[in-house]
Amino acid sequence: MLLISADRVTSGAALIPQLDSPDAVGQLRSELPSLYRERGTLFVVADPKSLHPEFFDRLARMLTDTPVVGAVAGWCTPDQTATLIADADIITRGGAAIHIAGNLEPSVGVAQAVIPESDPLPITQYRGNVIREIDSKPAGDVLTDYLENRRGPSGPAESSDIYCTIADSRNDFENGRYIVRNILGVDMDSREVTIAEIPREGQNIAFGKRSAKNSRRSFRQMLERLSGGLSAKVPRAAVIFNCCARGQVLYGRPHVDLDAFHEFFPDLPIAGLFGFAEIGPIFWDGRKIKPAIFNHTAVLTLLNEPMEALGTA
Repeated sequence: MLLISADRVTSGAALIPQLDSPDAVGQLRSELPSLYRERGTLFVVADPKSLHPEFFDRLARMLTDTPVVGAVAGWCTPDQTATLIADADIITRGGAAIHIAGNLEPSVGVAQAVIPESDPLPITQYRGNVIREIDSKPAGDVLTDYLENRRGPSGPAESSDIYCTIADSRNDFENGRYIVRNILGVDMDSREVTIAEIPREGQNIAFGKRSAKNSRRSFRQMLERLSGGLSAKVPRAAVIFNCCARGQVLYGRPHVDLDAFHEFFPDLPIAGLFGFAEIGPIFWDGRKIKPAIFNHTAVLTLLNEPMEALGTA
């Protein structure tokens, strides 16, 4: 639970029964008219079975100045359904959304637990989520070369720790603007690699390892960027959506990310949750910002009050 107090705050909550429907964004607009009057921040928690990338594409086209952050809900019952609540209404399919606006300006950061280690290369041939060629070479050979290059004294890296990272440009890998996806399998005959994502033409791919060290470093770098960008702003609260594969299962002890947050913002209240996946901003399509589905990340949002609103600017 997060209680926010400021001179002027507006908020609204709504349920979206079908995120995969072409009318989902229109329904959200009718339920939350403040979305189109004020920039604010849109928080979304979605049911994993109905989540659809087109929903975020439509949101990006209609909400060009509103950051969208959130998480994919976990299943909590034997029949694998998620319970979503907004304003005392309940659904088990779709999403729940909260829009917070007024004198609260968002600062959003994304921290990665998987850092690209191989050179980013273009995806030159694919079929659905099957990568056939990377840089005009069999995709399986490129993955094998990466695994061989990081072979240590105890042998090659565990394949369960290796993931692919995808971005629109090579520069995006350096700036952390990429998504992480599981490698689902490698066909040893065709040398094709199947991943948990359908890429787009012109995208680049790199391979990397998930590690606690990478995660800690990326999280602290994110905190440094956020705290250093608060000129003329006073943070009032924070909301974090963290991957369920982070936390104690990654670090070996609880509260590692939370302890780091309190080092930078010792008196700032924070609320959040662990999820199956995270929702946050990324650069796509000609450097436009749109919401993306992340994995193994922490998405942190600071809700800041401008000093001019406090009469101190």
